[in-house]
Amino acid sequence: MIIEAGKLACVRLQFVRLARHRSRHQARSHRAPNYLVRYQLEGVAAREAWADPPTKPQLIWRIRSSRPRDCVMVELTSDGNAIVGWTNRTLDTLLNELGDTWGETD
Repeated sequence: MIIEAGKLACVRLQFVRLARHRSRHQARSHRAPNYLVRYQLEGVAAREAWADPPTKPQLIWRIRSSRPRDCVMVELTSDGNAIVGWTNRTLDTLLNELGDTWGETD
């Protein structure tokens, strides 16, 4: 597993559809959502990797909520082709500072 961390320079998410009709030896379903993520951390060259939402349901939401200059940690597979985890440390610290507000009244 490869872990990259740093400040996010830019991120772009693109929905990609595989072949319309499933072939006999195709490893993945043509109906499964596939996203190609292009991102760049400050001081590092831009990268492309696949995001597979069925394995981790909130992965796409976490990528979309990231903004430039956010401190992120990206977990990639050992070959670097797929994103396994995406942690936005800036957003997580903000949510922790807000605390638990469920059930409180004004």
